[in-house]
Amino acid sequence: MQDPFAPDKTAAGSLDIRELFFRYIRYLPLFILSVALALMGAYLYLRYATPVFQSTSALFVKGSSSEDEGAANDRFSQLFVLDHSINIQSEIELIKSKPLMQKVVDNLGLNFQYYSKGKIDDVHHYGDLPFRVETLMLKDAAQPFALDISFIENESFLVAGDTCRHVFNQPFATPQGRFKLVPTQKGGLSEAYRAEWWPSSMLAGELASQLVVAPKGGTGILNLVLETTHPQLSADVLNQLMHAYQVTTIEDKNETKRQTIAFVNDRLQVVSRELDSLTALLLAYQKQTNLLDPGSQSAAYLARMDAIDEQARTQNAQVAIAKIITAYLSDGRNNFTVVPSTLGLADGTLNTLISAYNLAQLEHKGLLDSKVPVGNARVQQLEKSIEQLRLNILEALRNLVVAIRDSGNRMNREKRAVAGRAQQLPVQEQNLLELKRQLEMKQSVYKILMEKREESAISLAATISNIKVVEAAAPVPLPVRPEKGNAKLLAIFIGLALPAGFIFVKELLNDKINSRADLEKLTSVPILAEVGHTYAEEMLVARPGNRSMVAEQFRTLRSNLQYVVPAKPCPVILVTSTSSGEGKSFVSANLGAVLAMAGKKTIVLELDIRKPNVLQKVGLSRKPGLTNWLVGKVAMEDLPVQVAGYENLDVLPCGAVPPNPSELLLHPQLDTLFQWLRSRYDAIVIDTAPVGIVSDALNLARFADATLYITRQGHTFKRQVKLIADFAVHQKLPALSVVLNDVQLDAAFGYYGYGRYGYAYGGGAGYFDPEQPGGGGNKKRNFLQKEKT
Repeated sequence: MQDPFAPDKTAAGSLDIRELFFRYIRYLPLFILSVALALMGAYLYLRYATPVFQSTSALFVKGSSSEDEGAANDRFSQLFVLDHSINIQSEIELIKSKPLMQKVVDNLGLNFQYYSKGKIDDVHHYGDLPFRVETLMLKDAAQPFALDISFIENESFLVAGDTCRHVFNQPFATPQGRFKLVPTQKGGLSEAYRAEWWPSSMLAGELASQLVVAPKGGTGILNLVLETTHPQLSADVLNQLMHAYQVTTIEDKNETKRQTIAFVNDRLQVVSRELDSLTALLLAYQKQTNLLDPGSQSAAYLARMDAIDEQARTQNAQVAIAKIITAYLSDGRNNFTVVPSTLGLADGTLNTLISAYNLAQLEHKGLLDSKVPVGNARVQQLEKSIEQLRLNILEALRNLVVAIRDSGNRMNREKRAVAGRAQQLPVQEQNLLELKRQLEMKQSVYKILMEKREESAISLAATISNIKVVEAAAPVPLPVRPEKGNAKLLAIFIGLALPAGFIFVKELLNDKINSRADLEKLTSVPILAEVGHTYAEEMLVARPGNRSMVAEQFRTLRSNLQYVVPAKPCPVILVTSTSSGEGKSFVSANLGAVLAMAGKKTIVLELDIRKPNVLQKVGLSRKPGLTNWLVGKVAMEDLPVQVAGYENLDVLPCGAVPPNPSELLLHPQLDTLFQWLRSRYDAIVIDTAPVGIVSDALNLARFADATLYITRQGHTFKRQVKLIADFAVHQKLPALSVVLNDVQLDAAFGYYGYGRYGYAYGGGAGYFDPEQPGGGGNKKRNFLQKEKT
């Protein structure tokens, strides 16, 4: 049969949450105080924390523009071919670059940051001050400094470190340089301000670190987010940043076009000199030979030769252009610049290579302009790609020249055949035609270059950015930080967590028994009952007609004894504990009282000879007792003393305290005494000394039928519970069971039911009588204190 008082591990596990609830709810005022203080701290934080405002904007990075697409259909689309595909990550790095942000700082004049002085914290101002500081001369622009300005009257002020009064628009000197205050007609004056100077590079770095740029899917749109301490400042910086980025992209495009124009102008000078030379040579030859027009007999040959010459001119122009590009690429000074285009060379592979080469050059230049270190992995990768593309372009140019020359050789052979048939023509006429052909070829090249220069000049004047502002930034008056809701929630969390942590550590360090669950975790010895805390002054609470909670608990203990006490005429119940102060005598006296009230003739033996306490508990004065009888001074029949108010309850006093209590309890006469008591009483309760201190209880165990081991909440150490298990395993004490004494339950949060047995030790309104007046039953206690039984 299962022991009804054995610890129920399943039940104990199911009660953990409830146990924790009751354990922590006792500290409710501490939680309330902690949360209140935390909320007060949150209020002060929200009151004085510097607010952070956020502005957002969006821009679209276009891959190509309409002017580029229109020009791409022309055979001389660009002198410097560009690939218009966009590397979004490179664009993000350029937008977040420090040089670009430094332009924003300079354009907005953000070097001076203004603050009005408060009692606790300073307030940041932007664009709403009645004055601004104008710098006339700065000794060291790379060092930050501050000017503390105090206004005496509307028009006069003092600068910290200077005793002279100053007025608006009047220069004043400081160790950092010369300045003046310029009125702005904005806002009203306060008493004190601080103007902080920050170098552009430092301020740009700070703003760049606060900037977040993120692509929006695969749309080519970039979202920009900036947080500062002023809403208008955030919006102005974002808008100025997008404008500066647009200007930068236009400057990059114009740089390519300016290089194209410079290259064309250089070639025009060379071709112009060659045209002048050929024209002078032709005029001199005509004057020398008086030959102004070829004869009519050569017309038939000239028609065919002109057709051949037309093809030759086109091919020669292509070879010349190919040589120009080859020379340009072979020049080491041009290793990291964009290259001329094919200028009409019908070679798709060459066009693709040059487009890729120019794209890599522009990205390389953009990274270096953004102060990306030369050793950066992307920079090194681009340099390797540029070198490989340059070699591929040179190889393609060589192949193109070989192909053109093969075609030219075929035309030359045909031309020689036609010329052989025209040998009859005068030598002067042939020379004149040759000069004209050379002149026409140079004129064709010159015309091409002139057209390209005009196109580049027009394109330079009409350049537009490939950056389009999708959404301009606007000031948002509501701060994003500190967040009031989160701050309050965090305060509540901290307010709950701190006392909870304190209680947890306190409980963790507490090595005393605090609940029935603690006992069940430490020992498998049955727990027979729990006895609550009493505020009554009388220690004998189990009285006839008393229906207090503690009295009912002793009645429950009496009922539960039937499960552990052997069925015999006069059972002997030994009551002991680990140490003094655990309520052993209190339990003995009240157990005897409830047994007596059940109609059993009961006697309580006061055998804690070293520290007798039962007589005091039952309200009797000290009388002769056991020790006096053992020495023959008192008769056995005179030992029992009846307790007033209890018809069936007697007490056997211990008598005078002897010098050798342990030896006295081994006296053979005790056997006679217990035989006599068993014949006269229905139940015997032995109050003996703490077994954890002295061996008296072990000496008396031979007379006992059952043992009640008293533990006390908040008093018995957990390590002392090991003694109980040792006594049970080695059967040093008979029928051992445990009673938990002085259990304190908060009346407002008690629970109905008593473990798995018994009734109503909390939530029992109407079941119990209140404790007697004078016992402090209605007295409120501090939640950090406990009253002792």
